[in-house]
Amino acid sequence: MDMSTNETTTEAPVSIIGFGAAGFNTAIALRTSGYTGPIRVFSDIDTLPYSPILTSYYAAGELDYEECFPWSQAEIDEATKTLREARLSARTKADVSALEALIAQVNALDLRAYTLDSVVPVNRLMTLLTQAVNDPEITQAEADDLAAQMQAAIDQLQPVSEESTSAEGGAQTSDDASAADTSSTAQSGMFAAVLGAAAGMLTLMKRRKGQKR
Repeated sequence: MDMSTNETTTEAPVSIIGFGAAGFNTAIALRTSGYTGPIRVFSDIDTLPYSPILTSYYAAGELDYEECFPWSQAEIDEATKTLREARLSARTKADVSALEALIAQVNALDLRAYTLDSVVPVNRLMTLLTQAVNDPEITQAEADDLAAQMQAAIDQLQPVSEESTSAEGGAQTSDDASAADTSSTAQSGMFAAVLGAAAGMLTLMKRRKGQKR
């Protein structure tokens, strides 16, 4: 009887000689303790696991035949099912280390150095990755897909170009110069108006003095 799992493992195989009560409990103990290697049982009986101690009570007529078997077939099937589900659950638990590495990579970036349009997908995926690493039910396929999406988004980040920055700076300089010219012109006009008003006042005062004479 071969009770090996379908998983690839480096653990050494275990052989159990005889599949009575001791053999059955040995197999159960191995699986419940986390052993995932192959278990091979060598036995010449084709009945359910039984307790040899009880056979003497059966021979003395103190027990029925069925009572010599501590476990029914239904109980054995249920135990087998539980162990199989536990192994599958452990095997399919997603590895989210790639997601954690991508989150750390994005956190180390200065996203201000990239264009807004290219940063938006990264920020959206950061939320999804953070949720995924804390989700115990996420599958490996889902984790791998998220990792691929985030890596693509990182690869598509567009740095803010120096030419664009220079052009913006040049535009600002031109605007500043224009504003300065306008201010200077206004100040000159105001000064000329003040001088004109002063000259007018002097002329008026001279006329008045001339009339008094």
